[in-house]
Amino acid sequence: MREEIVTGVNYLKALACRFHRLDPMVVEAFGERLMEILCRRYTGHWYPEKPMKGQAYRYTHCQTFSQTLCLQEISKNTFREAYPNLV
Repeated sequence: MREEIVTGVNYLKALACRFHRLDPMVVEAFGERLMEILCRRYTGHWYPEKPMKGQAYRYTHCQTFSQTLCLQEISKNTFREAYPNLV
């Protein structure tokens, strides 16, 4: 589970750095907070031998709205200090 989450978080961090030219320290803080939240959320919802099986895979695809809110909240809290005009 952790490997998949790390891959996704690293992808989002790379996009943030590339297209928004954000401070790398702020992006790193965002990534750490996102990792913590996602690891907590998906604990016990993963079958390592069959990653397409189980609640984590379905939850990721079915709960777009709540994921968007989660990302917005993390982003707002992480970037607020460095970029006060962002939100």
